[in-house]
Amino acid sequence: DWLSVLSLSLLLGSLDQWGSAMEPAETLRLTAEPAETFRLPIEPAETLRLTLEPGETIRLTAELAETIRLTAEPAETLRLTLEPAETLRLTAEPAETLRLTLEPAETLKLTAEPAETLRLTLEPAETIRLTAELAETLRLTAEPAETLRLTLQPAETIRLTAEPAETFRLTAEPAETLRLTLEPAETIRITAEPAETLRLTLQPAETIRLTAEPAETLRLTLEPAETLRLTAEPAETFRLTAEPAETFRLTAEPAETLKLTAEPAETLRLPAEPAETIRLPAEPAENLRLTAEPAETFRLTAEPAETFRLTAEPAETFRLPIEPAETLRLTAEPAETLRLTLQPAETIRLTAEPAETLRLTLQPAETFRLTAEPAETFRLTAEPAETLRLTLEPAETIRITAEPAETLRLTLQPAETIRLTAEPAETFRLPIEPSETLRLTLEPAETIRITAEPAETLRLTLEPAETIRLTAEPAETLRLTLEPAETLRLTAEPAETFRLTAEPAETFRLTAEPAETLKLTAEPAETLRLPAEPAETIRLPAEPAENLRLTAEPAETFRLTAEPAETFRLTAEPAETFRLPIEPAETLRLTLEPAETIRITAEPAETLRLTTEPAETLKLTAEPAETLRLPAEPAETIRLTAEPAETFRLPAEPAETH
Repeated sequence: DWLSVLSLSLLLGSLDQWGSAMEPAETLRLTAEPAETFRLPIEPAETLRLTLEPGETIRLTAELAETIRLTAEPAETLRLTLEPAETLRLTAEPAETLRLTLEPAETLKLTAEPAETLRLTLEPAETIRLTAELAETLRLTAEPAETLRLTLQPAETIRLTAEPAETFRLTAEPAETLRLTLEPAETIRITAEPAETLRLTLQPAETIRLTAEPAETLRLTLEPAETLRLTAEPAETFRLTAEPAETFRLTAEPAETLKLTAEPAETLRLPAEPAETIRLPAEPAENLRLTAEPAETFRLTAEPAETFRLTAEPAETFRLPIEPAETLRLTAEPAETLRLTLQPAETIRLTAEPAETLRLTLQPAETFRLTAEPAETFRLTAEPAETLRLTLEPAETIRITAEPAETLRLTLQPAETIRLTAEPAETFRLPIEPSETLRLTLEPAETIRITAEPAETLRLTLEPAETIRLTAEPAETLRLTLEPAETLRLTAEPAETFRLTAEPAETFRLTAEPAETLKLTAEPAETLRLPAEPAETIRLPAEPAENLRLTAEPAETFRLTAEPAETFRLTAEPAETFRLPIEPAETLRLTLEPAETIRITAEPAETLRLTTEPAETLKLTAEPAETLRLPAEPAETIRLTAEPAETFRLPAEPAETH
C-alpha cells in the first residue's frame, strides 16, 4: 500500500540520498535506453545488488562488491528490526535528542548512532512496528566498505523482492514475518541525530498512521493486516544496481550551474541555482519535526512559518553525492524549525510545517549525469495474488495541503471513502504504449509553462488486463490545484468518494479522463514543442535554455492523452543542447484533451516559482499568469525545452544512441 511504499521510499530515499554517491562528468544526462523490450537498470560496475528476497522473512538487500556499505552502528546499542505480527508498525522514537545528519567524511557516511540506545524496529506484534528509539542521541549510519547489503526478507506474509531474471516484476506478497536489515561494512554512514524534539511516527489506529513527532519520542510505524505483498522479481536481465566503485556514480554536486530551490516567503520559489557545491544536509536548527498524526480528517500538509525554502546549498563539508564525475552535491539545510507532519486521527494527516526557513537545494557543478540503460527485457508488474489490496479509505475527509508563507497546506480530503481508481471516462486518456522504442523529450525554447486546473471531474485510470487496476475516481469533484498567491496550495479534494484500487481486468490502461472540464496546456513564450517521436532508442534529456516555462492551462477543451500511433509526438526540443523527448516507435501517443474546463496550473504570479537556473541561463519556472497553456500539439510553435547554458544537461539517452 502507499504507506508501505511511502515508508520504504522514505527509508530508501533517505538511504539513497544520503548513501549514494555519483559524480557528474561534464554534462548532465538522464538517460533511458530500451533495448528490444524495456529495461530500467542502473548498473554500476559488476558488484552492486539491490535485492528483494522473500524467505520466511523479508529482505531488502543492497550488496556492493568492494566499496559501499550501509551501516547502522548505534553508540552502545542499535537495532533495525522488522517484525510483523498481525499488523505492522514502523516506528522511530528518539529519547531526548534525535538528529538526522549527513556527514561526508573522506567517504560518505550515513549514520545512525544512538547515544545509549537506538532502535529502528519493525515489530509486527498485533501491529508491525519499525521503530527507532534512541536514548539521548540517535544515529543511523551507513558505512560502505567492501560489502553493502540492504535486505528485506519476509517469511510467509510480506515480501518485497527484486530478482532479476529475464523479466522484471514488482509484486507484493505478504508472508508471516518481515525483516528489514541493514548490514554495513566499513565506510559508509547514515546518521540521524535528533536535537531535542524529533519524531517520525507511523501509528495505525483504526486506520493507518504515519507520524513524525519530534518531541521526546520518534516513531515510524507501519501496521499491515494479515495479507500484503509487494514484490519485485527481475529475471536474468534486470538489475537495479548501485555499485560505487570505479564505474557507477550517482552524484549531486553542482558547482556553478544548477540550483533547485523552494523559497516561500511572501513568495515561494523553487529555483535550481548552481553554486560551487551542492548540499543536502538534514540538520534541523533548533527543532525538527517529522510528524504523522491521524485526526478525524486526513491531511497532508506543508505549512511554512514565515519563509519556506527547499534548497540545495553546497558547502565545503557536507556531501551527499552520487558521484559519477567530480562535483555534485545535494544538500538540505533547514533553518531554525522544520516540520513534516503526518497526523491521522481516525484517518490520516501528513504535514510539513517549516518554521522560519527551510531549504532544500540542488546545485549541479559543471557536469552531471543520471543514466538508466535498460537491457533487453524490463517489466514492472503489479500482480495481486489472492490477497493484495492497496486501499485508502479515510474516515470522513482527507486533505493534502501546501500553504506557504503563513498558510501552506497540502491536503487530501476524501468524503466518506477515498478512491483512486483507474477508470477512464470517454474523453480523457493517458495511455503509454511504447512499441519498439520510446522517447521522452523535453526541449524548452525560451519560456514554457505547464498548468493543470481540473474543473468538475477528473479521472486517472490504470486498467491492466486480467490482473490489475489502479483507478482514481473522484466522486463529483476532484481537484489538484497549485495556487500560489500570497499563500501556496496544493490540494486534492475528492467530492464524496475517492478510491485507490488495484483491480485486475482484461486490459491494462492508464487513463486520465476529465468529465467535461480538463485542460493541460503548455504554451511557451515564443516556441514550445512537446512531440512524442517513436525511435529505436529512448531519450530523456533535460537541457534548459535561457528561461523555461512549463505551464498547463485548461481552456474549454483540454485533453491529456497517450495514444501511440505513427504520427504523435510529444517533444521538448531545447535550443541546441537540451532534449527530453519521449519518442515511441510507432504506437505511442501522449495527448492532452480535456473536456471543457479542467486545468492544471502552476502560475504563481509574484509568489510561486519553480526554477532551475544553472550558471546564468537555466530556469525551470512555474509562473501562473492569466494565460498559461500546455497543449500537446507538435507543431512549429510549441516547444517544451530546457536548455542549459553550455554545461547543464539532464538527458535520458541510451548508451550508444544519445
